[in-house]
Amino acid sequence: IFPQSARIHPDALPGQFTPELWKYDVAELFLTNPGTAEYLEFNLTSNGAWWASKFSSVRKASPSQPDFIRQVHSHHECVEGHHGVASLKIPLNFLKKEIDFGVSTAANITIIRDSPSPRYLSASKLPGAQPDFHQPAEFITLSFTPLPKD
Repeated sequence: IFPQSARIHPDALPGQFTPELWKYDVAELFLTNPGTAEYLEFNLTSNGAWWASKFSSVRKASPSQPDFIRQVHSHHECVEGHHGVASLKIPLNFLKKEIDFGVSTAANITIIRDSPSPRYLSASKLPGAQPDFHQPAEFITLSFTPLPKD
């Protein structure tokens, strides 16, 4: 849930792919390819605007980008008259194809909030004096738990 005061990119249309969302309040998801230096980055705003990119190595965008717009979909709901709940639907087969997603995948969730004087939050402890979320070597390997059978 995003705070009611979230300041999102002025070009962020609900549910639409929008570049440079990280310049304002945004949530980010990073997923690594366990066998290479590749990783994916997904950005999401409170109104469901989103952005994604594949990187071949740290901060180096892959020359061939997946068809994110056809594969990824966002959802958002208004809470008390404000955009407050947003999510991304990313197909598992897409993640397996693009980054060999599985039990060895590492991930990080980050948040930029309170723009224009942003605060930076990260689920993984990241080194450095300046905020830098592009540190896949520091991300946490995902843990999978089987769902109970009905």
